[in-house]
Amino acid sequence: MATVKNHRVVYGGGHSEIAMASAVDRKAKTVKGKAAIAMEAYARALRQLPTIIADNGGYDAAELIQTLKVEIENGNKTAGLDMNNGTIGCMKELGVTVG
Repeated sequence: MATVKNHRVVYGGGHSEIAMASAVDRKAKTVKGKAAIAMEAYARALRQLPTIIADNGGYDAAELIQTLKVEIENGNKTAGLDMNNGTIGCMKELGVTVG
């Protein structure tokens, strides 16, 4: 019998990748040397994942990703890419989770 200790939900739609990229970018500003360059590259790579999803859906990825970044920076914990409508949607309402 398994017991679930942590009941947290991680929302999909690119939310976690953009949130992690923002956190890495913030931390990179406090690091000196080549480590900062590597961190910035990692953040760019994280942002590529939802960008590819939007591109493959035929949507304006640059517009969607920028809008998603703003939503996340403004504290929206459930924002993500709604690929049905080509907009930013509520991943909780859409039932899009990771794992």
